[in-house]
This record gives sequence, structure tokens and C-alpha cells, in this order.
Amino acid sequence: MIYEICKKRGGHMSNEQVRQQNIRTVLSQALKLFVTNGIENTSVEMVARKSDLTLRSVQNYFHTKIDLIAAVLNNCYACELEEMNGFFEAAEFKNKNGAGQVM
Repeated sequence: MIYEICKKRGGHMSNEQVRQQNIRTVLSQALKLFVTNGIENTSVEMVARKSDLTLRSVQNYFHTKIDLIAAVLNNCYACELEEMNGFFEAAEFKNKNGAGQVM
């Protein structure tokens, strides 16, 4: 799907770029569905439909539902860690003394 959109716009994405974009889409849509429906009530088929991909495509990226759940949680953790690192690297934080940083 992503490849077709890019092709219509005159651009070109490599297979790897399409793959990475599809994975990001699947992770994003899976998270939304997990939050809305719960993990147990969300199937990989539902994630595929919401991502505009085939079930087979999603299963090529994540072999099992457990793999998908783990990837979603890992992605959430990585995003939180990145946000925390940005906070601690900000001048507003670094310019405070120890007590100010704790507060």
C-alpha cells in the first residue's frame, strides 16, 4: 500500500523503506487496537486490516501474536526512553542544581 502511494506521487521507496514503514504502521495500529479492545480481544487479523496489509504480510514481520505484543511493548519502551533522554539532555534541566533537578 505504502509503495503504491509513493509510486503515484512519483517517488520511489526501496523495499527496505517499505518494510520499515509497514512495520511502523503495524506497531502503531496494534497499539491503538490493544488500547481500545484489549490485547486478548485484538487479533492479528484485525491489526492487518487496520494497517491496510494482508495477514500474511503482518505475519512476515511478526510470526505470532506474542511477537507482535512484544514488539509493541518494546516500541513503547523505546519511545519513553527517548523522551526521558531528551528531558535530561535539555538545557532547562542541566542548568538546575541537584535539588532543582530532583524537584
